Amino acid sequence: MAFRFVGTRIIGPRGDSGVLVFCADADTAFTNRDRLVFFLSRPDGGMVMKRTMKIDENGCATLTLGCAETDALAPGVYLWSARYVLDAALDSEGNATGGTWVETPWRNRAFEVQEVNGQLCR
Repeated sequence: MAFRFVGTRIIGPRGDSGVLVFCADADTAFTNRDRLVFFLSRPDGGMVMKRTMKIDENGCATLTLGCAETDALAPGVYLWSARYVLDAALDSEGNATGGTWVETPWRNRAFEVQEVNGQLCR
């Protein structure tokens, strides 16, 4: 089992690891200072996760979810969004703190965490 896209919905088991890849249209050009920021929140708007990712030469950004991260999520439906940050200002940990934020079609989509029996990762 792993996290996967079903349309724009992300579905996966609690306590599992996963890799999700977000790619821009082929005609979109990025620089090495641009980033993609992934947000995960509860339906009431409370932030659960915010991750800044580099964009590769193909216009794709890769989000790696660890077992401990997904194990900390209660089963249920969350909302995910992603935004580009052009010419991103980064803090010492590589998180985007400034730049030109660009909306994407990936906004307030379902992220479903399913309960499983047994341990998936060790």
